[in-house]
Parts: sequence; structure tokens; C-alpha cells
Amino acid sequence: GDRGCEMSDNTNLQAREMRLAEIHPGPNDRKQFDQEAIRLLAADIEQNGLISPITIRPHAGGYEIVCGERRYHAFQHLGRATIPAFVIDLSDREARRRMLAENLQRKNLTPIEEAQAFAARLELDQLSVYALSQEMNIPESRIESRLALLKLNADIQQLVATRQLDPRLAELMAPLDANFQAQAMRYFNSGKRPDLREFRGICSVLREKQSQAVGDWASEFMTQVTERQASGPAEVGRVDWDRIPRDAALPDVQSADNVSAAIEVYIATLLGDSDPYRRDIAAGIIGQLYIGLLKTGLLRRPLQSPIMVFLASVVELASVAA
Repeated sequence: GDRGCEMSDNTNLQAREMRLAEIHPGPNDRKQFDQEAIRLLAADIEQNGLISPITIRPHAGGYEIVCGERRYHAFQHLGRATIPAFVIDLSDREARRRMLAENLQRKNLTPIEEAQAFAARLELDQLSVYALSQEMNIPESRIESRLALLKLNADIQQLVATRQLDPRLAELMAPLDANFQAQAMRYFNSGKRPDLREFRGICSVLREKQSQAVGDWASEFMTQVTERQASGPAEVGRVDWDRIPRDAALPDVQSADNVSAAIEVYIATLLGDSDPYRRDIAAGIIGQLYIGLLKTGLLRRPLQSPIMVFLASVVELASVAA
């Protein structure tokens, strides 16, 4: 059989026979379904009946599955026209919460699907890791370790998703950049596979090399700047800027009282841009860097925050328009 999600929430409801043609899957955190497992479930339902109805909600002129997509596919496999279902009117947020809860309870998600589900809840529901951990009764460390998997190269994520690579080993590579992750995988695939302790040591050495590489580049760059400045103002413009990655689609940074103010003005400028790339993507990338600099203590928020001024003006304009 196949148990339903959070049955305690449905105890006062009466299941109804609903037409499969009116039901559609929702944005399930689970992306992979074992077709053989669905066939076996269908055979079990054929012999023993459905133990627990699925849970659906009114959506887009029909009904969206909140819990029980495997049972839905099993009924399709059997060629049934209807399926017993609990019909509940749920918000998008509550539907996402129930769906994630079911998948976590069943251990149906791959580590990557779990990471993507956590990331979606954080973004769509504007939750902190702490708030999500409290709502789902999951340790913060579990959420953070899964989110770290999304920093991995696509090929490594695929190995984790297909359960060819232990997520505990994969998490050790998360602090590495793309090149050093590739080096770590070469170590992993050469000869005898290292155990968790050995691979932790390998990744630790690679992190040190990565830090040294960044330090060497920064030192070399600052040496260039110092040498050009000693030669006079005209020489400063000859620093090898081409070694720094940049995006020609973005505007130049304007001068400000301090670094933090300059960054905030820049982010506010991007947020106010009509171009979706600048507004929705570039602003987020630079914002992530800025938050990291603030958290590490390398920068401090300016007393008058340009970002807060910008957001306040947006809210004021919206209220006037309303």
C-alpha cells in the first residue's frame, strides 16, 4: 500500500471520488519516479485497494496534487477514471509545506531534490534557514549541508542525484571552486576510492591551495597597482584589468563616500533597472557578495543605506499607485 501525507490533518475530511482527467501534478519536489515501483504499486492497489486517498487542492480550473502523485500515476497505469481524494483549499505556501513534509517523511527525495526543495522554500516563502528548520522540524545543519550541494558542478550534482556519489563526500567539495572541484573528483576516481576521512583530508589540502591561489593573485594584482601608482597617475590605468572577470552588460560603479555605500548604490541602481538580467540576476549576485563581505566583517553597512532608501521609495510609490 501507499500511505497518505499528514493523515492527522485529513481525519475530519470525507474522501471523494474525483476524475483523474481533472487532476494534474503540482510542482513536486520529487522529480524522479521509478516506473517499476509505480507498476508494483498499481498491482498492489489492484489486489488490495487504495489504503489512503490522495490529497488535492482546487487549482487552475482543476485540481492540483499536493500529496500522492505516485498513487495518481498508479491509477493512471490501471486505466482508472476516478481516484479517492481529499479535497482541501490550500495556499501555495501551505501546499509546498505539505508536499515537502510528505517527501521528507517518505525519504523519497534524492539529496539534490531535497536541496532544491529547501532552496525553493527559502526563496518562495521568504524564510530563513532557522525559520524553515523550525517549521519542518529539521536541524539547521541538515538544511545547510543539503544547500551546499547546489554549489557543486553540474556533473557532480548528477552523480549525487543518481546516488553514485555519497552526499557526505560531495558536501566536502562545496567550498571549492569549479576547478578545484574537478581536481577533487580526479583524486576520487583515481585508483582506490578514498573513504570519508581520506577525502576530507584531500579536500582540506585543496581548500588551502585554493586560498593560496587567490592570495597569490591578489598579491600580484596589488603589486601591479602599487607599482603603477609609484609611476604616476597615468600609469594606474595600465593595470592588467583584463585578468578580472567582468560583464559588459552592467554599468560602471560610481564614486561614493565609502566602499559599502558604492556597492549599495550599485545594487539599488540594478534593482531599479528595467532590464530583467540586471534587476533579477546581477543584483542578486552582487548582493550575495556584499552580504558575504558584511558577515565576515570586511565591510560595514553605511549609516544611510542607499538600498533601504530605494526599497522605501518603491513601497511609497506602490502605495500611491494603489
